[in-house]
Amino acid sequence: MALTTSLITGRVPLPDDAAPLAARAIFTIVGYDTEGADTIPPGAQVAWTLQSDGTLPAGARLWRNTLGTRGTVYAVEVEWSQADRQAGVQRMSRSLGFIQVGAADSYTLPQLLANPAQPEPGWYETVPRAVWEQILGLSGRVTAIEAPDWVTTPRIAGGAVSPLNLSPAVLDMLNGAGYQGLWTPASLFPGGAGTNAGQVWLVTAAGSRGGQAFTVSDRLVALVSNPSTTVYAGNWMRVQQHEVTQSATDTTAGRMLKVGDAGLLANAVAVSDWNNATAGGVIYSANNAANAPVGGSGVWFIGQYQRHNDLHGVQTLTLFTGISGTGTARQFVRALTGGVWTAWREVINQGRIVGTVAQASGVPTGAVIERGSNANGEYVRWADGTQICTRTDLSAPNASTVVGGLFSSGDVAWTFPASFAVAPVVTCAPAEAHSFGSVPYVPSTTSATLRALSAVTRAGTVPIRAQAIGRWF
Repeated sequence: MALTTSLITGRVPLPDDAAPLAARAIFTIVGYDTEGADTIPPGAQVAWTLQSDGTLPAGARLWRNTLGTRGTVYAVEVEWSQADRQAGVQRMSRSLGFIQVGAADSYTLPQLLANPAQPEPGWYETVPRAVWEQILGLSGRVTAIEAPDWVTTPRIAGGAVSPLNLSPAVLDMLNGAGYQGLWTPASLFPGGAGTNAGQVWLVTAAGSRGGQAFTVSDRLVALVSNPSTTVYAGNWMRVQQHEVTQSATDTTAGRMLKVGDAGLLANAVAVSDWNNATAGGVIYSANNAANAPVGGSGVWFIGQYQRHNDLHGVQTLTLFTGISGTGTARQFVRALTGGVWTAWREVINQGRIVGTVAQASGVPTGAVIERGSNANGEYVRWADGTQICTRTDLSAPNASTVVGGLFSSGDVAWTFPASFAVAPVVTCAPAEAHSFGSVPYVPSTTSATLRALSAVTRAGTVPIRAQAIGRWF
């Protein structure tokens, strides 16, 4: 005997009229039901992949459950994939409500949803709203709470729980053959006569009983039949339910990672102040965040914190865009010591050895070596403050003025190619035989006066090479 079915049509678009990506419409029957000699099992699902425009596939048909004898309903859900900037592509799931398929040959999905059905209370056990909200509130076990008004007086089926977008862990816990109900450590263990090995209770409050600590969402399992109501060891077992993290930087012990947590397998975690980026192992990124090594609009860092404990750790950041002329990615490191951050220090790489040197309060902040030249000669600056200036094309007029037993040239003025912080040490040497150089006056921070001395008179010009060594800070 074939089941009597009706054609179901309709479209499920997103609010901007776009079709959801990789979407499915899922119809799950709540409870078991019968038509003639056929029995439909509880929790049976019909899942249709939506077409590219979001419409149900052609020929989609559902059993007319109003013909059944149990008053069952279908729980209707839609699943689709959705892009998220932080977490990447996520699988979404939302409930549309509960329906019953009547005697008509065809229905649109909006027609069925316009007349929502409610599970028949005859086969359900009433649960107080506060307890239901505790179950729905188990961290990480509910992807959405989208249900019709009857959730305000919820009923949990004795044979199967309507999905309501509960995660599989909760469904397994509540639908298991041994599930007995709810328990808190404030009460005695639910043992004694009539309790069988393998029966399970859901823990809904944190606390201790019989020397064993419990947390919300644990399961209490009877190890033996007729277990003690006061003694834990040998009678009971705690099964910890591993919750998922509640944010990308959730560090709660015992929780399982989701894709995107700590910046793994997804975009890095955004941060507005690097002093707050202290979750161990998390990959962070920021644009112009507070307490960065260097700042400014469009200055992007990506980095990580290696955590030792609450007061100690190491933070490493890499500047990858926003500073012109760097030529390469720049890396910075600092430490948290006793709860106090040290100053940032740049890690020098081959792209930063030669460049512009800089300093702040005597601490180098730029490249290791800076080299330059102009019409006054060439200079080299080192990160430690050393500066060397040279010039090779100076010339002195005739070395013909008698000075003791030597002949002296006139004065030659040299302006340094880069200024010094204090007067440097200046030397010079004529490029002639039987000659040597002289610096007759104390140099300034920007220039020096040179002369050529010779053992013999020289009527022409005398080439001179000069060098100044000092500090640029």
